Amino acid sequence: MSALIPPHRQYRTPHITRADIEYHLDRAEVRRLVGDDKIAAVAARVGMTPEEALVYLMHAPRWVLEPEGS
Repeated sequence: MSALIPPHRQYRTPHITRADIEYHLDRAEVRRLVGDDKIAAVAARVGMTPEEALVYLMHAPRWVLEPEGS
């Protein structure tokens, strides 16, 4: 970092961990399998926000998320 640029103006590259990458890949996989509209419907049915429902679905077994017959 340059001493000429004040600290609050200096850009710092975010530190991305493997856990961050896995979180976003899992999240994308659930959104692909279930669909955004169905996530919102499930969330409304159980009284959660779509974000909370997405986190719960990320931890569900894959067979729960896949449509029958696939």
